[in-house]
Amino acid sequence: MRFSIKSSGDFTSKIEKIKIGAKVWIDGPLGTFTLEKAIKQKYLFIAGGIGITPILSILKSIPKNSNSVLMYSNKTESDIVFKDEIISSGIKTHYFNTSENGIRVDIQKIKEVCPDFIDRYIYLWTNTNEKFNSKRSKKL
Repeated sequence: MRFSIKSSGDFTSKIEKIKIGAKVWIDGPLGTFTLEKAIKQKYLFIAGGIGITPILSILKSIPKNSNSVLMYSNKTESDIVFKDEIISSGIKTHYFNTSENGIRVDIQKIKEVCPDFIDRYIYLWTNTNEKFNSKRSKKL
């Protein structure tokens, strides 16, 4: 079992104080964030920050020559986590560092990086602080 935790609040900043051997209650995973639900065999993964964690497990289960694309956004290059694992997955990856170059993942960037995105099954996972315009996303 793997835990990837970004300190971003009262609870997560205290996790490191949990003593080894302490009893904890774990809930999840919940939902259907799996390959089994995909209705297409080509994938586009879009991740922000620590949101790469659930996508990593999927990347490990697809063939290296799967013609998949990962768009991975962070504030800075030093915020990129699991870079070695991403590289070893063999997936075509595009990194976006918003504080360093101001480039964000939006529909124009998706069309530029992955012009056939409409033919792919898309997985999107980012942190809860990200805000998305649902009206704009419906126009994809």
